[in-house]
Amino acid sequence: MPGPYSSAHSLTDARLLAKNLGIDLLEYPITEPFYSMLGSIGQAKGDVKQDLAEQNLQARLRGQLLMTLSNRNQALVLATGNKRTGRWLQHHVRRQLRCPGPDWRSAEN
Repeated sequence: MPGPYSSAHSLTDARLLAKNLGIDLLEYPITEPFYSMLGSIGQAKGDVKQDLAEQNLQARLRGQLLMTLSNRNQALVLATGNKRTGRWLQHHVRRQLRCPGPDWRSAEN
């Protein structure tokens, strides 16, 4: 879901990962809804200053789109709330797949 804060590197990585996993890659650009929402926010607060709140808006739009698509397709969205939760999930997925990896409690991940 490329948006205004997406780097070319992250798009390349996502495409390569999908290819390596042998899964379909669906790209839903969020630039247009991002700027539409940004315009509404700017009108509400009287300016359009770009700051961390706008970068977080990109993440929220992605979450909204994923939830909408999952509802439409009767699917489940798995998301992590923070880095520690992500490490825990990664550890258990690797364990199930019998793939080596760092311990989820490690602060180095």
